[in-house]
Amino acid sequence: MVEPIFYFRGLNTYGDDDIHMGPVRCGKMFFHIEKELTQRGLTIYPVVGIGTGTIESTIDHCWDLLRTHPKWNSHKTFHFLGHSMGGLIARGLIHHKEVNSKVKSLITFGCPHQGLPFVDSQFSQFKKLRTLSHFGWNYKEKTASFQHLTPEGMGRFNKKYPNQPSISYASVLCQKSVSELCLPMKVLHSLAKPPAPSDGLIPTESQRHGKVLSHLELDHLDQTGYNFHLMPKAREKVRNEFSRMFDAFDDFWKAM
Repeated sequence: MVEPIFYFRGLNTYGDDDIHMGPVRCGKMFFHIEKELTQRGLTIYPVVGIGTGTIESTIDHCWDLLRTHPKWNSHKTFHFLGHSMGGLIARGLIHHKEVNSKVKSLITFGCPHQGLPFVDSQFSQFKKLRTLSHFGWNYKEKTASFQHLTPEGMGRFNKKYPNQPSISYASVLCQKSVSELCLPMKVLHSLAKPPAPSDGLIPTESQRHGKVLSHLELDHLDQTGYNFHLMPKAREKVRNEFSRMFDAFDDFWKAM
């Protein structure tokens, strides 16, 4: 029997738990992930109300969310699963002694463990993303949230939050060629220009943390289960790769 899973989504600048495409809300950021895990007979508790902010303030806020969660005291042990910056939040939370004793593993995917090269110390490349302000991108809030994501900043983060010996760490590495990115990711990629290979935003090697469970062809949005590809073959390929990712998760948990 696999223990329940707390899922930490990536951050947005709207302060809610939805996927946004400009003014359009596409659904909860964890909808497809919750569905995929539930179909496998697993229990998932998405952490809702994460909001937005710096990584340190978000870690503290998420501890408040966890300790008041109705299921936190209902089980002795859990697994953590984190996408994008949600993986960093989970890594920080594990260093709370009340959390460390209850978490068996952490799997991350699309998570920038080694930083984002395009978020340099002057934010010169990152500032180009202000173009997206017309689509609801809050540049000021994103700067506050992302300021620690320089490679140097993540070096400091990794020293502050080293892996804990009692936790099993694993990751899935995702990448996709620029020509196969979904349209929203092509726009983001053209502005951020991450080094190849990447998932359109996060360099593939930056996603490596702990045991590598699989290498998948998924862009950063594909990893959430939201399939914004127009061509049927591309959509089918993403669905298959998305399902393979959860097969890898399931196999890892069941082997523990």
